Amino acid sequence: VMLGELQKLCIVLQMRAMDDTHLDFTYASNECMNGQPCMVLHTRYFRLLDFTNLQQPTISTGDIVTEVPSEVYHAGKSISPSTFVSAHEVAFDSKGKPTCNHSIWFDTKITTCSTTKAKKISKKDNPWHLNDKSGSLFCMPNNEEFEKSFPITTPPYVFMQPVDDIQAGHGHDLVKVMLEHRVATILLTRGFCFHKLPNQFDQLGKDFARMKNDLKRWAWPKTSDMNHLSKTTEVRNQAEYSPSIPDGQEDTVSSIWKSFGTNLDAREGSFTAPKKRLDVFHSIMEKTESSFEAIPPRIELLFSKTSKPRKTFSHSEATWRELLLGEGENMPWKKVIESHVANSKRNAARPSSYGHFNSYSR
Repeated sequence: VMLGELQKLCIVLQMRAMDDTHLDFTYASNECMNGQPCMVLHTRYFRLLDFTNLQQPTISTGDIVTEVPSEVYHAGKSISPSTFVSAHEVAFDSKGKPTCNHSIWFDTKITTCSTTKAKKISKKDNPWHLNDKSGSLFCMPNNEEFEKSFPITTPPYVFMQPVDDIQAGHGHDLVKVMLEHRVATILLTRGFCFHKLPNQFDQLGKDFARMKNDLKRWAWPKTSDMNHLSKTTEVRNQAEYSPSIPDGQEDTVSSIWKSFGTNLDAREGSFTAPKKRLDVFHSIMEKTESSFEAIPPRIELLFSKTSKPRKTFSHSEATWRELLLGEGENMPWKKVIESHVANSKRNAARPSSYGHFNSYSR
């Protein structure tokens, strides 16, 4: 039994059913594939089955491939290399980026990757071939070692990335149904029936068009100010969003965005104004101006609508008030910190015979 399109798709369907890692993940490169840093989300091992002699009306993915433990895979791989397959679910960049290349690779070699190497490759002038016009779902990295090995490796299955991330999201459901339709079609050409009746091809096309139109209708328009795109990453992240409205269309987006920004400014204050404390502590101190009740544990506000002002507090409460709200006359905790800093400076000024103690205290 050889690894073909049918076996690949069955492995993908089984891995999607076993694990929902494909729905959401935080990228952190910790391995390398052919010299290219990547992140292995999870690994599974499968045995390919010969289903051609089965005498049954329908066939499921479990009749074509079955998962096996890693011990069985490594023992069987040396005896029958074509019967056992490893499958690595891999990402090459953050989710949602065109360079994510979320994919499943078969019988590929994964090695450890140092942080230094990953940073060095990511800081190259042009780390990706972003101007590829082939329409491929896989964005090729600008890595000579990876590009040379790509043609001789088993072609991976590259995930389509729907906008929604939830398990019951329509996008992920559509991708799953499309995979099942392809498996059923291949089985029919070989004289077998898939255990699930596939959706009609025309219906899949209509569902795809409907979702595409819905996303287009509700998506925010791109910003009208594109000058910041050629600047540094920090400047791009801080660029102000300004909706672009095509001529002849009603401009409802700008008013919605302006209202959202106004309410956010009123709630959080100016984005550029320096803040000495986190917003949650500001809301505690300004409770009379806030629309919700928020009190930290075992701390009463100085001025409350339901209680009289208090002048004295317990030692524990005074410490909490000093740490969280910055209140207090003597500021005992602040004095402890200042005393510790002063002691550290005195220790640093001692004779060199105590150098090994001084380096520890610093």
